[in-house]
Amino acid sequence: MSSLERISYVPKSDIDGGWGWIIVANTFLMRVIVDGFIFSFGIFYVEFFHYFGCTSGLASLVMSLLIGFCYLVGPIASGLVNKYGCRVTSLIGTGLASIGLLLSLIVPRAEYLLITAGIIAGTGFGLLYLPTIVSLALHFEKKRATAMGISMSGSGIGILIFAPLLEWLIYFYQYWKGAWLIATGIVLNCFVLSLFYRTFTPPEITSEPSEESSIDIHEPSTSRDTSLMRGFSEYTQTDKEGEPIRGKYTITGHIPRSTTSRTVGSIQKPDIFYTGSTENLISREISVTPSMILQDRSSIIIQKSYFMRFTDIVAQMIGLSLLKNYVFLIFSFCTIFQYLGLMIPPMYLFHMVVEIGIATTFQASLLLSILGISNTIGKIAIGLLKDITSWNDLYIYTICLLISGIATIITPVFTSYFSLTLYSFIFGFTYGGSISLSSIVLVSLLGLPRLSNSYGLFLLFTGLSASIGPPLAGVLRDTTGTYDAAFYLAGTVIALGSLVSFIIPVVQRKFPQ
Repeated sequence: MSSLERISYVPKSDIDGGWGWIIVANTFLMRVIVDGFIFSFGIFYVEFFHYFGCTSGLASLVMSLLIGFCYLVGPIASGLVNKYGCRVTSLIGTGLASIGLLLSLIVPRAEYLLITAGIIAGTGFGLLYLPTIVSLALHFEKKRATAMGISMSGSGIGILIFAPLLEWLIYFYQYWKGAWLIATGIVLNCFVLSLFYRTFTPPEITSEPSEESSIDIHEPSTSRDTSLMRGFSEYTQTDKEGEPIRGKYTITGHIPRSTTSRTVGSIQKPDIFYTGSTENLISREISVTPSMILQDRSSIIIQKSYFMRFTDIVAQMIGLSLLKNYVFLIFSFCTIFQYLGLMIPPMYLFHMVVEIGIATTFQASLLLSILGISNTIGKIAIGLLKDITSWNDLYIYTICLLISGIATIITPVFTSYFSLTLYSFIFGFTYGGSISLSSIVLVSLLGLPRLSNSYGLFLLFTGLSASIGPPLAGVLRDTTGTYDAAFYLAGTVIALGSLVSFIIPVVQRKFPQ
């Protein structure tokens, strides 16, 4: 049997160019606004702390929820993008973020900020974030790494601009609400930027011969008129789960024209969250197991009740099968530890240097700007390092975070502005480098077909950890009276999670899945 049922995308004349570069500029500006505001939020933390007279833990919880929900709504954002496209999802996100920020101006107590600025605005920013990834993946293939690098650099530029801007606005208005209102007005520009997203023709499923992609299954000649899925179910199952079947399955970059009418959503494109160029994924042969076949079969041809279809969709979105994979479990454990600490320095660095008296508020805001520009440099430099060397993706990713952890641990001993400037650069550089490699590492560990689910769970664990880490650090500050314990905690958990990552290759060899 030499046919393959596959997902195809209607070719576009401007793939890897044309309107795609408009989308690059558009998503760059989106990230400037969204990440610039979120990662400069530590400036408002100080204002909340004094204005509402609340504890450090409560004031920091606002930013924690803002970042946490930005990641946690990933599955919801995926569903919206899948059904309504990037434009509608982004417009909804802009509306929610703006409403949450405007409501924050009238709340009488800090507790209400947890809902307005934390949950509502955080959900909106999460809906704004995902389309910046999906839209680029739809417009670029061979030049995707370059496009993603330019777009993601907007995060660092945003921090570079927003940190001193917000500090100056607070100084100019002598009130945090004036700066907050101006920032909300900047966020509203995302309404205009959202309109630049194009509506792509959904992918179609077709069954036709292909020389580039084929499934070679040995079966009796009497069954050659049976369907592909029936051939899978009757002639390829083995007694042991996970045991490869006879034949082979080859993944290629060939994109044929489709002639059938049945379509699925854009998120179903397997490389949609992959930040590297798809040339790196062409002609990669993998073993096919019965579990992989049955999952495809159940999702395509079996008619189920509404409830069963709903539970299947939820299971596929969450990727429950990945929780049986030892490599993914260890990677998730490391991610939880790492992101418990990674959100603490951007949150508290500003207030720490002002509190110990080694910098003015303007100088402190420049530290966040340095963190932002080094974040951009790190994303580009680490991406280039990955492309020009044969170094293991996981090791580069882990070493970046290990350096971040060690630098954060020794931060409390720094007593000069220059030394903290150096720390800001190192932390931003290594943190940015790890972000640029996250999806690439997931593909190298688990394979491209599992990227969508694994990336969704990665965002889930990231959001949960980011919601817990800063408030815990705030409690330590209230208890001890300084930020030393908070930075010791942040650096330790980042370094610990990074060290555990080094056992992943060993687990891969001993327990191949």
